[in-house]
Amino acid sequence: MLIMSVTATIAVPNIDRVVQHQKLHNEAQRLAWVMRSARQEAITSGVSSRVEFYLHANRYDVNFQTKYFLPDGIRYKTKPTFEHPGSHRIYCIFAPSGVPSPGGTVCLTNRYDELLYVIVNLPAGRVRVSDSPPNN
Repeated sequence: MLIMSVTATIAVPNIDRVVQHQKLHNEAQRLAWVMRSARQEAITSGVSSRVEFYLHANRYDVNFQTKYFLPDGIRYKTKPTFEHPGSHRIYCIFAPSGVPSPGGTVCLTNRYDELLYVIVNLPAGRVRVSDSPPNN
């Protein structure tokens, strides 16, 4: 009985670390998919598409309609770098050409301070996930 409780005590934190790692990976992939979808929507519809980030609410929205909440344990590590001079809002707009305005990076973290970056490059609008920050 003692061996089982010691084993359980050791195993539970390791399981949580694996779960948090997977949540971080899944959320970074989902955000990248949302950004790519917003870009594709702008191209196919001929109308700009917007993804806006709300740091304190742990969410992001697409075109003021669809809301995506970060899962439990996942949060923004730093303020996303999609900045607009004179505005306190954080968003990326994809033009009908697919070009983002501006390009930028979202850094996500989990309870164990693992980091993943979702990067939108200028001028092409390529969206990628990386474990390293972009070389700006």
